[in-house]
Amino acid sequence: MENSTTSLDISSRGDVLISSAVIFFVAFFGLIFNILGIVVVLKNPVLRNSFGTMCLSHSVANSGVLFVFFVYVAPATYIQAEDTMGLLNKILGQINILFWDACVYSHLAISCNRLTSIAFPSRVNFIFSKENTFIIIGLVWFIACCHIFPYFWYDTCYIYYDPFSWTWNFASTECGFVISTYTDYYTSVAIFILMSSVDFATLVLKKNQILGLS
Repeated sequence: MENSTTSLDISSRGDVLISSAVIFFVAFFGLIFNILGIVVVLKNPVLRNSFGTMCLSHSVANSGVLFVFFVYVAPATYIQAEDTMGLLNKILGQINILFWDACVYSHLAISCNRLTSIAFPSRVNFIFSKENTFIIIGLVWFIACCHIFPYFWYDTCYIYYDPFSWTWNFASTECGFVISTYTDYYTSVAIFILMSSVDFATLVLKKNQILGLS
């Protein structure tokens, strides 16, 4: 019985090491490539337009998510941190949600920009002017901030990382149910469907243009 328990402990520890290593390296290289993407957008004159600016917003949001995983999730998984319900964990969960939502909405804005470029090439510079682009990006981050507003009630509304199950979990409260179901799950599904529809429409229009030229 002791041998089987020891083998199980060794196996479990091995899984923890693998999972923490995967999280660490994915976050590390993801950060590197997103930072490179930010540098490219800032340095390349070709990307000094609405598309490049939105890609910059997307890369910044991506970097924020990856930074949380790099500095907290990977180490917490490795050491199997037990203070999962602490304030720091909840604050980092809140920050992670902020960057994640900003990433999702930035992606939607990029999709709309692509569709407009294909469908209305003569109007794209007007629709996505410099001023309008800044307004759109401002809205993206404002909506992302609205998502995390309930999370300031750290006793009842929060999301935390559990290093034992390697998952992010919402509070087992009425508020936790609301934010997990409506402001996270349903909203994410709706944005994914909308984004996929816009991208599909862009693909169809582009294909028709190519066929028309040929």
